[in-house]
Amino acid sequence: AIVLSILVAIWIIRIVVFPVRTVTETFKGISEGEADLKVRIESNSSDEIGRMAKYFNKFMEKLQVIMNESEKQNWLKTGQSELNERIRGEQDIKTLADNIITYVCKYLNVQVGAFYLKIDDNTYKMISSYAFKKRKNLSNEITIGEGLVGQCALEKETIIISKVPEDYITINSGLGEAVPNNILVTPCIHHN
Repeated sequence: AIVLSILVAIWIIRIVVFPVRTVTETFKGISEGEADLKVRIESNSSDEIGRMAKYFNKFMEKLQVIMNESEKQNWLKTGQSELNERIRGEQDIKTLADNIITYVCKYLNVQVGAFYLKIDDNTYKMISSYAFKKRKNLSNEITIGEGLVGQCALEKETIIISKVPEDYITINSGLGEAVPNNILVTPCIHHN
C-alpha cells in the first residue's frame, strides 16, 4: 500500500506539478524578459491540466508571432533611423549615393550593391556601388525598361530574383568568386 501510494503520488506530481511549474517558470521568464518562447507543455489528457496545456501552448504560439513581428518592426525602425543619420546634412549626390548603398548593403548583410540615378527622362546611370566589379559588355547607363534596373524604374516596384543563373553576376571576395542566391532591385523615389 505504501509503495502504491508513493507511485500514485509520483504520478500525480508528474501530471499536475510539472505542467504548473513549467507555466509558472515561463511566465516568470516572460515578466523578466528572459523567456524561452519555444516552451510547450506535452499533455494528452482532457482534464483541467490538458486544457491548461492546450491554451498555454496556443498562448505561447501567438506570443511568439507577436514578438517576432515586434522584432521585425524594431529592426526596420532602427534601419530607417540609422539611414536618416547617414544621409542628413549637405552632401553632393555621389557622396549621398555612396553613403546610402554602403549603409544598406551592410545593414542587410548584402555582398554586392549598385545605386542608379535618373539623369534624364529615360536614362539611369550607376553612380555608386558596393563591392561591385563592372562586367564586360555592360554599360553604366540603362534606359527605362532595360534589364532589371530599367524595368524596376518603369514599374516603380521591387523586383526579386531567386535562383540566379550562374553566368549572371559573381561576387568576388579576393579569394574566389560565388554566384549570389538572390537579387533584389528596388526603386528609391524622391520628388518623382
